[in-house]
Amino acid sequence: MQILVCKPQTSQTQRGHVVVTGGSSGIGKAIAIECYRQGAFITLVARDEGKLLQAKKEVEKFAINDKQVVLCISVDVSSDYHQVESVIKQAQEKLGPVDMLVNCAGTSISGKFEEVEVDRFKKMMEVNYLGSVYPTRAVITTMKERRMGRIMFVSSQAGQIGLFGYTAYSPSKFALRGLAESLQMEIKPYNIYVTVAYPPDTDTPGLAEENKTKPLETKLISETSGVCQPEQVAKIVVRDAVQGNFNSSVGPDGYMLSALTCGMSPVTSITEGLQQIVTMGLFRTIALFYLGSFDSIVRRCMIQREQSKQQTRGSKISLSFSNGWGGHYFLPLTSARVRVHGRQRAVSKEREGYEEEPRRAQSDLVWLTVTHPDVHTRLKLRRRLMSPNFNHHSLFAVGSRLGDVHTGLHFFFRIFNFYAKIRSPMSLQGFGK
Repeated sequence: MQILVCKPQTSQTQRGHVVVTGGSSGIGKAIAIECYRQGAFITLVARDEGKLLQAKKEVEKFAINDKQVVLCISVDVSSDYHQVESVIKQAQEKLGPVDMLVNCAGTSISGKFEEVEVDRFKKMMEVNYLGSVYPTRAVITTMKERRMGRIMFVSSQAGQIGLFGYTAYSPSKFALRGLAESLQMEIKPYNIYVTVAYPPDTDTPGLAEENKTKPLETKLISETSGVCQPEQVAKIVVRDAVQGNFNSSVGPDGYMLSALTCGMSPVTSITEGLQQIVTMGLFRTIALFYLGSFDSIVRRCMIQREQSKQQTRGSKISLSFSNGWGGHYFLPLTSARVRVHGRQRAVSKEREGYEEEPRRAQSDLVWLTVTHPDVHTRLKLRRRLMSPNFNHHSLFAVGSRLGDVHTGLHFFFRIFNFYAKIRSPMSLQGFGK
């Protein structure tokens, strides 16, 4: 069992050197503060020098002794490995060898796959993946020589499950787990342990920026799990890293996701492995309900967009109407609400799309067909009265079905409420009123 279970000794951050990339704001800054509270020496690494200096002042407020130091290094950890290696070497010369590396540098983007610029996919991989590879590569040799160390990769719950709108972001976070599992197997004999943190949506400047362009579907799905504070996330992930836990999750949803997606990832205790085995079936059942809910959100948003298109592009909607008097008419509509009135003889044959063809009388049945570039709806309507002189009688839908040609989805469509204002002998005029 010792071969299967990765059981490290608890590390100490007190008087240790902790390097935090992406440490100028958000979760990275919160992690730096948490480690500083425990007596660590901190190196903050980020691109924006102004934000770094501001973060340094905030971190220094939590010192527990006069010997603690906060060092700032401005560098893009995703651009050039040799530059990253050089600044890490400088930090080790000033504050000693790195005891814990926290890879928190990252960025996010959300949007539909075809709407995200191709260059952004490359940028996501460079910042979120290579931005963690380069600093790790720069410290690993020294850690092996010392036979001690901790490495943390800050991923995301979007790195455990692919969600609508994250086709560029999720793969870059999924990649961190593959790196972490492979690296853990290599460095475990050297008493170096890897932690992968999967925080949920966290109240950070990055999330605020992401929300500006986030699709409606992504917003609604994200709201199902709520938003955490960076200080809460920092306490949990630092504790797990110190203890050498491979997975670090936040909250009940995070725990369930980690158990569901554990796969062949290392465990730090027999108890953790048994919990995953026992809870897998239950969590999978719950997850299926979540997935069903997410799919429902996506479908509802799609329907709303199609309805909006019909309202805003009414000139492209048309009505095909046939009745028991032998006439078939094809006229443009400007809305989904139909009013039928006037006299058949008064219908202008010059009206766009007008055509008349003989139809066999259908006793008391009337058919309405609404067509659109994206949807096709056929409504079978039954006339309430057969008198040639009736007025203001409603036509009630007997059956209705809408099909989306893009997805092949079919479902009962109940929101159309057609009202017919009919005058003898039966005619069509004034559509779109």
